[in-house]
Amino acid sequence: MRQEWIEDILAVLEAGSLTAAAEQRFITQSAFTRRIRAIETALDVELFDRSRKPLRLMPHVMVQEQELRSLLVRLNALRSVLREADASTNQRVSLACQHTIATTLSPRLIRHLTRDLEVNMNIKADNRDSCLMMLMTSEVDMAIIYESVQAQPGPRRGGFMEQTLGVDRMLPVVAAEFSELMELDFADGKMRMVSYPASIYFGALLESRFISRVSQDFQISRAAETGLASAALHYILEGIGIGWLPYSIAEPELKTGRLLDLSETLPGCELEIKIVRLQKTLSDRAEEVWDTISNDHLAVAHAP
Repeated sequence: MRQEWIEDILAVLEAGSLTAAAEQRFITQSAFTRRIRAIETALDVELFDRSRKPLRLMPHVMVQEQELRSLLVRLNALRSVLREADASTNQRVSLACQHTIATTLSPRLIRHLTRDLEVNMNIKADNRDSCLMMLMTSEVDMAIIYESVQAQPGPRRGGFMEQTLGVDRMLPVVAAEFSELMELDFADGKMRMVSYPASIYFGALLESRFISRVSQDFQISRAAETGLASAALHYILEGIGIGWLPYSIAEPELKTGRLLDLSETLPGCELEIKIVRLQKTLSDRAEEVWDTISNDHLAVAHAP
């Protein structure tokens, strides 16, 4: 039984619904529902009575509630002991980054920390929900994530500390080589695009900020879908469709002219790059890293 499984099960029990539990676990409802199904598949047992509203644990699981809570306490205690022992021996600081940030924006920051502080940084790259989950479960000390500038304050702010490291921008782009084909499609009221899964941050952003506006003028055809902006870049360059990319990943191709910025025609938005941590005391080394970032206001990117 994995720790996050227990936490997910108890979150549904406490929140009373999958929707409320997903918010409590800082993950989209669709992604959380898939995780619950995956837990049931892995354990080969039905955990929840879906015929009842609100959702309830099955009776044979309900009787194990106290055992689950006790097991969770023991696992957390063991994790703390192991982390303290690890910190005392190697002074390592762990950092979760969204995939795009890990490959494009974090290297300069990490170079500064490893060179000037001589700290050993352990970097984990994942999607935004998973980065925040690793933070919640203390698998990492800090996380660097994107956040739309226009987004409403999220539920995480109550238990988190954060610093803004820079600004990126989500841009609509097309391969210059295939721009004439795009214009022909546009003239016919059609748009072929490279999209992201709705279950990840870029996909949710695409749906809420861009697709609703663009669909008023174009008949949209989703030619390809990928969870990685780096893969989306190559699909766009191959002429599969237009797409939205962070400026940080599109910049080299924009400067060489292989990509064209469509911001005058299609919507985009600013993205803040934030470093986030829990409001609790970290190891001395992690606190030193946080203080360095906070006091020096280290910027990692500035989009035009």
